[in-house]
Amino acid sequence: MQFTEEEILASISKARETIDIRSKGLRGYDRGFNDCFALVSEYDQNLRGDSSKAAGLSLRFTSAIDFLRQIRELGYKSLNEMSEDFGYETLKEYTRPQTGDILYEIGAEGGTTAVAGDYYWISANGRGSNIYRRIRTIEINSLLLARPIKRIT
Repeated sequence: MQFTEEEILASISKARETIDIRSKGLRGYDRGFNDCFALVSEYDQNLRGDSSKAAGLSLRFTSAIDFLRQIRELGYKSLNEMSEDFGYETLKEYTRPQTGDILYEIGAEGGTTAVAGDYYWISANGRGSNIYRRIRTIEINSLLLARPIKRIT
């Protein structure tokens, strides 16, 4: 079962607001507090409420490599395994992203996590939430592309 577009857009908006508030008065970003991973964690918490596994997650890391190392220390073999445990369906390469999908990719400046808005990937860079880049018709070269699934309890 999928979340509605209204649920997804409201969750993205609340997550952006939280990250923007956290970023005021800070110089740069505090990884795990007002960065791209924190944005996606806030998005998940707003989307799922009390059933979000992101609510109890506190990662404070120094780099993309340190982030991935901490994921392994939590017992996950990969980002895909973690996202599936958190209630996301891992998408195959060459899948067209939808509003609410999450992405993790490695670029020249390290790793970036983002959530798909209407036309753009939304991320955070320490100065608040921002547009990361335009959503491509088909996303390739990402380490993770996943879609939130509404679990029936």
